[in-house]
Amino acid sequence: MSSAGNSSINCATARQQMSPYHDDELSPDLRAAMAQHLEGCLECTRSLAELRALSRTAGQMPTPTVPAGIWPQLENKLSADIPRQRALPANLILRRRTWIGLATAAVVVVAASTAVFVWLEHGEHEHGHVAVNFANYLDEFERNPDAAQQTLLAKYEGQAVSYDEAATKVRYQPVTPERLPNGLSRKAVYLLRMPCCTCVQAIYQSTDGEQLAVFEHIDDQPGWFGTRPTIHTRCNGMPTSLTQVDDCLAASWNHQGRFVTVVGARNVEQVGELVAFLSPK
Repeated sequence: MSSAGNSSINCATARQQMSPYHDDELSPDLRAAMAQHLEGCLECTRSLAELRALSRTAGQMPTPTVPAGIWPQLENKLSADIPRQRALPANLILRRRTWIGLATAAVVVVAASTAVFVWLEHGEHEHGHVAVNFANYLDEFERNPDAAQQTLLAKYEGQAVSYDEAATKVRYQPVTPERLPNGLSRKAVYLLRMPCCTCVQAIYQSTDGEQLAVFEHIDDQPGWFGTRPTIHTRCNGMPTSLTQVDDCLAASWNHQGRFVTVVGARNVEQVGELVAFLSPK
């Protein structure tokens, strides 16, 4: 962990305060301490740059219409669910971010609540390992996707299968067509024994050698992306989470009661094409 000069803020605190710092929501003293830390910490400065880039991306997208009565519905749902779970830690209290917007903030509440409930149900230890393993996979994916894939296969008893074998094992037709837009061809299909489910993964490769990974899984898995900057918006009308992963994007959305996660998209336009292709209206 890096630190900055005599700043009273360390990297862990800086990560927690990154979004309110970006939104100019901090007190003058805390903002000054953040600025001092950022002057001497390359890692946190890079995280802030990623957040700014992702915020600009969100600003380029059309603002969806907020359904009438959405907040009362969410409040009723959360009020009904929370008493059945253990009390939430203070650091998991949700705050609406103005840079995301009212409609997408609703998605954040639902997604974060789901993540908390999954964490409470299955245990911190099990999902903590997944978060670490997947973070390592993402770190390596852009530099060396083949090496990243081998690590993931080793961690989760990955098995190369045909499309038909995958469909038989999981008992549904996976979203892994032979070809995707932009000249991407399916290179391989795998089954991964993840804590959440048996996950179907397909690797696609373009003519210039770039790779794209498509995962299909039962539960939403926001923990896979750790503290990376994430926004919640709509692509092709579909509620979609976008996460910055180095120079590429990861995206997740709900498809017929399951979740599709794409890793390695070059830009938002490609994400939109993939959502439209894999989950047509």
